[in-house]
Amino acid sequence: MSTSSGQSSGQTAPPGTPATGPDLNADYWTIADVAAYWRVSEQTIRAYRSRGRGELPSADRTWGRSPVWRPATITGFQRLGQGARTDLH
Repeated sequence: MSTSSGQSSGQTAPPGTPATGPDLNADYWTIADVAAYWRVSEQTIRAYRSRGRGELPSADRTWGRSPVWRPATITGFQRLGQGARTDLH
């Protein structure tokens, strides 16, 4: 969205919007889908998973060695705020 002066108003689309996010009607989301929904890199999702500090919900299934989540699992997950002390949980 832009203002009459041509500058951005600073508004961004919410995570998971159809134009930029994964398919909300899919059966399962991959790491790439979760990363797109949360607007972080795939490596960030892998780091969340490997640390095991509650930054990412447990995978609903695993296909081979690849974890997958139902979209509702991710959209309903309460992410910790920026700067939260995850080592205390």
